[in-house]
Amino acid sequence: MRYIKTKRLNLRSWKPEDVNPFIKATQDRDVNQFTPTKMTIKEAREFARLSSASVNDRGFGLFAVERRDTKEFIGIAGIRVKQFDDKKHAHDMHTMFPCIELYVMLIKKHWNQGFATEALRGVVKFTEKKTDIHSVYAFVSNRNMPGLNVLDKLGMQKIDTFKHQQYVDGHSKQAFFIYKLDT
Repeated sequence: MRYIKTKRLNLRSWKPEDVNPFIKATQDRDVNQFTPTKMTIKEAREFARLSSASVNDRGFGLFAVERRDTKEFIGIAGIRVKQFDDKKHAHDMHTMFPCIELYVMLIKKHWNQGFATEALRGVVKFTEKKTDIHSVYAFVSNRNMPGLNVLDKLGMQKIDTFKHQQYVDGHSKQAFFIYKLDT
C-alpha cells in the first residue's frame, strides 16, 4: 500500500525485498559518515522490522522510499517517536522528549538529486494532513552540510545545539543542531 506520493517518489510500506538494500546502505561508510556508530547487520534487520511494523500498525513511521519511474528502493524517510537517551543526549535536553523526529536516509547513488528534500516535503505534508502532530524535529551533525541544506529548504528553524554523547569531547562531529518545524 502506498502512503505518500510525490512527483518522483512513492513512500510506502516496506516490502521484504527492501530489507537487504537497506542493510547494505547501513554498512556504507559514506552513508554513516555523520553517525557515531554503525548499525550491525542484526541491528539493521531489527530496525527495518520495527520501521515496517510502525508503518503498518500506526499508519506512519519510517517509510520505504522508491523511485516512481523504476520502482527501485532508494532509502527510508518519515517520522518516528524519539525518546530521550542519556547515551546520546545531554542531560539538559530531557524536557523536549519524547518528540517526533523527521528522518531520511538514502542509498548513496541516489544522493544529490533532490530526493531527500522531495521525500521529506512529502512527509511534512502527510504529517500536516493525516496526523495530530503539531511539531517535528531533526537532529543533525553540524558537519552534515547536505542535511542542513535539506532542513533549510523545508523551512525548519535551528533551535538549539548539543554535544552528542557518543563522541569523545572535542571530536569534530560531536556538535549537533536541533531543528524544529511546526506543522
